Amino acid sequence: MKKILILLSVVTSIIFFGCEQTSPTEDIPYKTVLVIRGLVEEGRIIKDIYVGKTFPVGIKYNADFANVKDATVLIQVNDDVIFTLRHSGNGLYTTNNMIARRGNKYTLIVQWGGKTAYGQTSVPQRGSFQSTSVNTKEENGQQIFFLEGRITPFSNEAYGAAWVVLGSGSSIMEESKEFGNILRANKSGDLLLVPTANIPRNYISGTSSIGIHFYVYDSSFYDYYLTQNSNQISDAIFGQPTAAVKWNVTGDAIGMFVARTDTVIKMK
Repeated sequence: MKKILILLSVVTSIIFFGCEQTSPTEDIPYKTVLVIRGLVEEGRIIKDIYVGKTFPVGIKYNADFANVKDATVLIQVNDDVIFTLRHSGNGLYTTNNMIARRGNKYTLIVQWGGKTAYGQTSVPQRGSFQSTSVNTKEENGQQIFFLEGRITPFSNEAYGAAWVVLGSGSSIMEESKEFGNILRANKSGDLLLVPTANIPRNYISGTSSIGIHFYVYDSSFYDYYLTQNSNQISDAIFGQPTAAVKWNVTGDAIGMFVARTDTVIKMK
């Protein structure tokens, strides 16, 4: 089963070949482009929008070189009000307590060194969760358990699911580090069966309270997932990129600027 990143982090050592500048150590041409990573989460402050730049082949990664600390970073809300973000350190830019709201559209504009990057995302509305269940499959002669959610989504949403172990007050005590898959409906009203990664047998047969943590992204995350070919998961959506990766940041840049919402459904 194909697995990918659940949340978002960034590997700023992305190599982008071109012909703009030359590496002083290896005389290999390279092109400087901006590297953008931004996650907008419903109900949370919009912050930690990362702005960096690519660097020459053969040079050991150096955060001081990669991080861009003096960019102009703007966010426009619903084609209306524009807010300026401030640098908070390490190439991260934040708003002054702007809370992301469901259904809002956010446009990111970054300018630095004569280069401009654009990104646009909308916080998903979230479809209808129908039911959840424990399912099994055979792998190498063994019975494997996973959880699955039935969802009626909107057409502009992408869904991933992680199993969770819940404590008192439905607090998350443990969460899987992988998605089972990322799915998107072709049209509104289509039923999606969204699986988690494999869940340890002892959580199924024991007394632990388990549930599904659903992550709902805008549709651009699905396009990224299809092209990035990664089986890793962490707090970032950047793995080992290639020219075929379908980023949603445009202009003189590569990267992702996406929005998501989430919800936890308790099963037992």
